[in-house]
Amino acid sequence: MISLIEYMYTGCLKEPSNPEAFILLLCLADRFSIHSCMGPLVKVFQSYPQTVHNCHLMLCLPETLKSNKTVYPIVKSCRKFLCEQFQDISSSSHRSELLSLSMEVFKVVLESELLDVQYKEEVFICLSNWTKVL
Repeated sequence: MISLIEYMYTGCLKEPSNPEAFILLLCLADRFSIHSCMGPLVKVFQSYPQTVHNCHLMLCLPETLKSNKTVYPIVKSCRKFLCEQFQDISSSSHRSELLSLSMEVFKVVLESELLDVQYKEEVFICLSNWTKVL
């Protein structure tokens, strides 16, 4: 909160130290309608490495925030990254990571046009395994 107050008085944004702090700051900026700081925040997020964890955080934002015109490009980029990471859902290399995804992110992966499966049953088995982990 202090970072937002400082931003409102100085116009300078203290860069969040990690993706979790970024998400918190982005949600606070949206909550208090400080939309002018969303652009600088998006630039900060783009400097973080694109990882499954970081993309997971971004896709778990509220829908209203994800559809914000400033935030949407990184949401789109995160969706693409996750779909590329989990193209082959039957592979064992990413199985534990795939099964640990939230419902929102798992849904993005399963709806992807990039999904590489030979049979629809593979998707069903993956979904079944994911529900067992819950």
